[in-house]
Amino acid sequence: MITTSAVTASSPTWRASFVFPFLLKEPWLETGPGRLIFSATPTGSLIADIFRILEQLKDEAVFVRDAQELQEYLLRFPGIVDVLVDAVRAVKEHFPEAKLLLGVYRDPEIEDRYPFLCVRLKKYDENFMECLEAAEAEFIGRLTDTEGWLQLTTDFKDPEMENAF
Repeated sequence: MITTSAVTASSPTWRASFVFPFLLKEPWLETGPGRLIFSATPTGSLIADIFRILEQLKDEAVFVRDAQELQEYLLRFPGIVDVLVDAVRAVKEHFPEAKLLLGVYRDPEIEDRYPFLCVRLKKYDENFMECLEAAEAEFIGRLTDTEGWLQLTTDFKDPEMENAF
């Protein structure tokens, strides 16, 4: 006989072990190359949509650092989910050869955190910042009507250096 108990989506154990079991095994996800396959059709479940998008990011060679913290942020600010998808698309259009790192920035001075999408290239040219701003312009307007934030940035590191991700 199967028994059930009341479990809420706010329970950290439930979120990590039931919805995202891979989070218990990996502190961050390393991904491989793929193709952009994001679906615009929501499943009706925010948790399922976040899980699907994280899996698709994995397929898209986006390195996700501390996926559990990212998942928690997206649950808290669900409007950022679609903006994140658009941001990855925009960056891949402007920088097809880039390596992308997605994580959650924690401000050391105030209690604030938000996701960041970091663009890393093997070689940075004089047009890099212009292209970064053009990519950001494709999604930044949507953040004004949404709770939460997403920062597009770079650290000018070589994505192939040791411990780059």
